Amino acid sequence: MKKLTDKMVSIAERLLAAIASAAIVSASPGAIALPQLPAETPAENDLPIYERRTCPATLEPLVTQLIADLPGYANRVIQRTNETYVPYYVIVAGNPQFEPLPLGPGRTPGPGSTLPDLERSPDAPSPDVRQAFLTTLERNYLDPTGLVLEGYHWLFLTRAEDGWRLVTIFSQTRRLLPGEPPTPPQESSDSAIAQAIRLWLRDCRHLDFRF
Repeated sequence: MKKLTDKMVSIAERLLAAIASAAIVSASPGAIALPQLPAETPAENDLPIYERRTCPATLEPLVTQLIADLPGYANRVIQRTNETYVPYYVIVAGNPQFEPLPLGPGRTPGPGSTLPDLERSPDAPSPDVRQAFLTTLERNYLDPTGLVLEGYHWLFLTRAEDGWRLVTIFSQTRRLLPGEPPTPPQESSDSAIAQAIRLWLRDCRHLDFRF
C-alpha cells in the first residue's frame, strides 16, 4: 500500500511544483490562478477531439490526448449527474505516467482501501491490460471559500478490436494543504472522472469511422 501511495503522489510532483510557483489565491476572494503546465507534446495533441482525424493506436499518445480533453468531459458529466448539490469542477488534468506497478506477489490491500489483492483475485487484469496514471486538480465548494483538491488516478485500459476501453480505475484525493495525506486508494469506476474517460474513449473510437 505504501508503494502505491508513494507512486500516485510522486506522479503529481510537476503539477505541485507548478502550483507552488503560482498564486493560488488572487486579490479577488475565492479566485484561483491556474498553474501553467510545461508543454510536453506536439501541438496536434492539443487539438480538441472533434478536430482530430484518428484515435491513437498506442497508449502514450492516447492518454496524452485524453488529458487535454478530460476537464471538459468531466465537467459535463458533473453537470448532468451531480445529485449532491455541492458545486465542484475539474480545473486541469496532467502528468501522465506509464511505468506500471507490479501486480504479482506483495500486492496486498491496506486498511481503508478497496484495492483488491491482485495476486489472488480472479478479476486480476490480464497481460493485455495496460496501466496509466494521471492527476487532476479540482475545486469543491463544500465551504464558501472553495477547497482545492488533487486527484491521483490509476487507470487500467485494454485495446479491443474497435479501440481502447477502460477496464477499471482507482483513485486517491487530497486537499491541497501542506502535509495533507491522500485518501486510501478506492475503486472509482462510477466516478465522474471514470465516466468522462469512457465517454472520451467512445468518441475517440468513433474518429476512425468518421473519415
